[in-house]
Amino acid sequence: MVHDNNTNTTPLDIGSGTTVNMNLVGFNHLSGSGTFPGICVPYGATLNIGGDGSLYAGHSTYADVYSAPGIGVTWEQIPEILRLIVGI
Repeated sequence: MVHDNNTNTTPLDIGSGTTVNMNLVGFNHLSGSGTFPGICVPYGATLNIGGDGSLYAGHSTYADVYSAPGIGVTWEQIPEILRLIVGI
């Protein structure tokens, strides 16, 4: 779990350059809080999801313009990703 001093957390944080193969069995629920997604998949990481189960990856605290996606990156990581993609 990744968190900061403002209690923003993500239950699953995949490291950059890492591949994770997730095999779902039954019902699975991963919720981020603050500006953190349920599953953090930064630039350069790969998440493969399979199996017979189901997955809810969402946001547990509030749903507004500043909340994070269910699967994706934190708001704090977006400028770094843009720099890597655009080359600025």
